[in-house]
Amino acid sequence: MRFKDNHIDFVITAFARFMKVPEIIDVFIDTFKDDIEELFGRPYIGKSQYIQEYIAENHNPVDGEDDYYDDLIVNGEDEYYMNACSDDEEIRTNIASRIRRFNITHTQFPKKYRDKFYKARREYYNELHSKSLDNPQNNIEELEALYRMAKKRIIEEDDLHQVPIAHQILKTIITAKKVLNEKEKAEEKLSQQKSLSKPQEAISE
Repeated sequence: MRFKDNHIDFVITAFARFMKVPEIIDVFIDTFKDDIEELFGRPYIGKSQYIQEYIAENHNPVDGEDDYYDDLIVNGEDEYYMNACSDDEEIRTNIASRIRRFNITHTQFPKKYRDKFYKARREYYNELHSKSLDNPQNNIEELEALYRMAKKRIIEEDDLHQVPIAHQILKTIITAKKVLNEKEKAEEKLSQQKSLSKPQEAISE
């Protein structure tokens, strides 16, 4: 089945926001989970869901519950790779092949979506611009988002080049939070001192 307008709009917006293909696939599957079977002829299971269902079907309370539960997870993961992984990977490959042409840099990008892409790109830039970098909390949130992206690429894409980047971002987040915490404490202390000085000023008057 061909992509519907809402699927295309989603993909174009994702590329306009500089998302990478693996990231778009993950979010596409989460967003349109009910459409996957109709689009590709089979549902997308996912390792996590498969293991949860395996545990629910095979779990029987026994002594040494923790060890038994760990064994169920391992067995469920093995079953997933034997029974469902290839189907899931085929769906991911199919999604990747379909969405690439909706990136403005692709040679087959449909011209009729050009205005839509640039509108989404402008909205993204405006969104970034509206987040004042003078606000320390905004800076921390941006750093945390970058850290999550780097960590995801390390785990899912085995991109070891991201390890030192993620480490540096994490150190910066810790430092920024410490500075913000100290700033808030100093401001609170100053506020308390001002409150205490007001009665004395009233008495002297």
